[in-house]
Amino acid sequence: SSVTCHSRRALASRAPGRPYVQSSSSPDSEPRIVAATAHGGACETIEDGRTGWLGPPGDAPALAAKLDDILDLSAERRAQVQAAALASVRANFSVAKMCAATLALYRTLAP
Repeated sequence: SSVTCHSRRALASRAPGRPYVQSSSSPDSEPRIVAATAHGGACETIEDGRTGWLGPPGDAPALAAKLDDILDLSAERRAQVQAAALASVRANFSVAKMCAATLALYRTLAP
């Protein structure tokens, strides 16, 4: 589950998978600043300290500290993280890119 506070979001999870917390922002919206547990898809979508923050799974105090860090960001640093997150989403998680990767995989499987 995730919790949103303004443009910040936390994802505390023990099950691997691909969270869409960061990439759920549309390419034209303000990206969320994310703190998540470091496992599964979160490690693929969030670059710790650059596009969001990752904490150890099962360590609530560490995740809380990451959230405190996010709340203490200056406006300039917040804008830097949001810009990096938006650029990452646009570059890596577009529908066009997903379709191209899926088709490329299918082509390797076809005779």
